[in-house]
Amino acid sequence: QWLKENKDMFEKPVHQPVIVMLHIKELKYAPQIEQFFMGKDAFSFIFESKKDYDTFAHEVRDKKNLKVNMVLAPNKRLQEFKCVVPLHVLRQFGFKHMLINLVEAPEAVLSYFCTYYRLHDVPVADEAQVARFVDAHHSIQRFYTGDQVYFVTRSRYSSKTITKSVHVRECTFFVSTVNEVERATLLSDIKEATDKISALDQDLSQLQQTELDHRQQDGNCRRVKNDLKEVLNNRARLKRSRESKQIQMQQLQNSPINIEIESHKYKESLINLISKKTQCLEKVSQYTKAYHHHLIAKSHAFINFTEADLHKKNFESQFESITNELKDAEFAVNQAKEDEVNTKECAHHLMDIARRVTGFKSPNELSPETAAMFQGLPNDLSSIEDQIHENQTQADMCSDVHHDGEAIIKQFETRDAKIRELESLVEVQGNKLQNHEEETEKLKRQWLEPLQAMMEDINSRFSHFFSLMDCTGEVSLSSHDYDFSKYGVQIRVKFRSEDELHVLDAHRQSGGERSVSTMMYLMALQDITSCPFRVVDEINQGMDSANERRVFDLIVDTVCQTDTSQYFLLTPKLLQDLKYSSCVSVHFVHNGPELMHHTKWSY
Repeated sequence: QWLKENKDMFEKPVHQPVIVMLHIKELKYAPQIEQFFMGKDAFSFIFESKKDYDTFAHEVRDKKNLKVNMVLAPNKRLQEFKCVVPLHVLRQFGFKHMLINLVEAPEAVLSYFCTYYRLHDVPVADEAQVARFVDAHHSIQRFYTGDQVYFVTRSRYSSKTITKSVHVRECTFFVSTVNEVERATLLSDIKEATDKISALDQDLSQLQQTELDHRQQDGNCRRVKNDLKEVLNNRARLKRSRESKQIQMQQLQNSPINIEIESHKYKESLINLISKKTQCLEKVSQYTKAYHHHLIAKSHAFINFTEADLHKKNFESQFESITNELKDAEFAVNQAKEDEVNTKECAHHLMDIARRVTGFKSPNELSPETAAMFQGLPNDLSSIEDQIHENQTQADMCSDVHHDGEAIIKQFETRDAKIRELESLVEVQGNKLQNHEEETEKLKRQWLEPLQAMMEDINSRFSHFFSLMDCTGEVSLSSHDYDFSKYGVQIRVKFRSEDELHVLDAHRQSGGERSVSTMMYLMALQDITSCPFRVVDEINQGMDSANERRVFDLIVDTVCQTDTSQYFLLTPKLLQDLKYSSCVSVHFVHNGPELMHHTKWSY
């Protein structure tokens, strides 16, 4: 009942369960037909559209919480299903009918059962030669003969044919028949009613069209009426204006103007205006002179201020220089004082050592021989240090002469063995280094040669795209021997014929030229990288209209080729009269507080 009341919700017919709508042509085969159709799908609603399937599920299952079986019919015509063994061949084994020919139902219902249950491959007989039929045609998997249904399968192990028979029970559901005469009468009445409805629909369409024409005529009449009202209003307004002008003319005629008096008044007003204008000009002249005086005074004041500021800066610079010199001098004085204190402490310490060594308490107690020895020594510090160093060297040499000779020989042998060990280690490490260098060079060639080939391919495509824009560009690999961290891609472009090729950077090229170069490089990578889609965000920002149009045309020509990735070009604007094709779709994203919420959309 709900389906009948809400059939307008669905695009295509929704078929009731086959247990309700199936019509049996010959009632004596009702048990066989019931045995075939009885199952889960016998009580299922059958849909021809996936959208109708989802709508029905939402309304009945989700909202009403009813457990209803639903299936979706395949998109196939009934004529596509043919029996693997024609009926005229089956007749020699006693078969009279195919089960599909004994029932009537909508095409979508029969197509569903043919697809999933092979309804078109089920023969029916009152009495058949089962054994001979199975041996001859084991491709038929199910057939009916009398009150038995036979299932034919093939063993997976021995490939032998296995036949199973099941008794067909009496009818439980298909126990009544239909009066064919009454059915034909009802079908005729239905057809007649359908024809009347179609005729009424046509009449309704004509009436609606007539109503639309009358509404248009009414609208035209209303516009004509409004135009006529506007004309009448203008006429009345002009009439009132004419009457007012006539009254003014009458008043002027009744009170004639004295030309001499009016001329005298005009001259006086003109003289007053000229006098006021002269006074204004005199004030402007005075203000202009005052402005010039103030401007000159301002210039002098600015010059004086500039000179004073310059003197101030010079004084500040001199003051800072003197301050720094003073700080340096103070630091030098403090350093000299510290050196003086340290030197005095060292002298006192050395004096104490000398007193302990010589046994003299003061310089005045020195013997004449010791005093004569000290008098032969130099007086400056550097000469004394040189003399000490020389005496120390002589003392060391005298000490080495008395060392044990065997210890010297043993030290020599130890060092000689260490030298030979280090030479052997150097040789081994040198061999390892050579092997590593050879392996590195081999790996470098394996990596670098395909990379260079790929860069040449990119360069040819990049140069081709730039030539289409009457410009020049090339892509190369920037290599640095074995310092792989400095390897990179170098792009050199030239946008004007009088220029030279320059490396693409942010200092020489404009933002639009960098955008064009970037887009050309991405398009050169089109056939090298494999990905399902590419996204380019606002690449046309900063381009002039000519470059933007050229880049857009190249993108369209590239992405419309076969076996290319999908492109998403995100941009806040597009130029007018751009070249599009059937492969290009333009989507506008709207947003704002006045837009309808997406939950209220009708699709």
